[in-house]
Amino acid sequence: MTETSANNNSDLLIVLAEDNDADAFMIERVLSDLQLPGHVLERTSTLEETLAMIAKAAPEVILLDMNLGDSNGIDTVHAVHAASGDAAIIVLTGIRKGELAYEAIDAGAQDFLGKDEITERNLRRILSFAISRRKIHLRRLEEALASERALTAKQSDIRAKSTSLHVDNTELYESTLKRYTEMLKVYLDSLVLNRAKPEIDMKDLVAQLGAAGAGPNDIMDIHVKALEEATRNVRPERAFYLNTDGRLLALEVMGHLVSFYRSANKTAAETAHKTS
Repeated sequence: MTETSANNNSDLLIVLAEDNDADAFMIERVLSDLQLPGHVLERTSTLEETLAMIAKAAPEVILLDMNLGDSNGIDTVHAVHAASGDAAIIVLTGIRKGELAYEAIDAGAQDFLGKDEITERNLRRILSFAISRRKIHLRRLEEALASERALTAKQSDIRAKSTSLHVDNTELYESTLKRYTEMLKVYLDSLVLNRAKPEIDMKDLVAQLGAAGAGPNDIMDIHVKALEEATRNVRPERAFYLNTDGRLLALEVMGHLVSFYRSANKTAAETAHKTS
């Protein structure tokens, strides 16, 4: 069903990937009642057709039934997300949400909607939210990445003017970077899936950094490098949260490092007092 000529670049292209004719008709009718200005709706009924449509037309929104004729479940979301570029993927599900909804979001969907919840009001809300959120995330991601690149350049300038862990202890720097990158991914996966923040043991890591005389600049240097690795080839929403919420982990490591130095200084002072 086409509401406006697809040749107009200002059109909003919506792909409906739904293999059930009755469900597709119902969704098409609700979309028609919305009277969205300048929109085009294209329906597909298999994953193969959906991927071909995405490659051909680059839609802004994809309404996706996870169970198509040639693909089922989360694998469908993964496949569509991998091919969809900047499109907002909204999963349509006929079963209870629960953990499956979180899996769909983590697989690349931007939102989800139960088929029994598809009304004019809900569809208008979720479409408007998906489109505006996509634009906001892309803009914020560009700003965040620009900020992180500037910070990386600043840290490089600092290293050129003074010694640092990166220069003085390359082996420790590389091993710390690897461990910190793993910590960052675990930490942020818990946020994406809305789970309790995991208990991450930082004592050994902080003790090694403290023994090497590492400071805040070293932590930020490691954080930026880990962030570059974590945001490579991920969707804009996830990359944005990695940029923003990831800083909490860097601050936590810095806090532990400050506590380490305070404890070390206190011990040194007590030892000096006893021997004086």
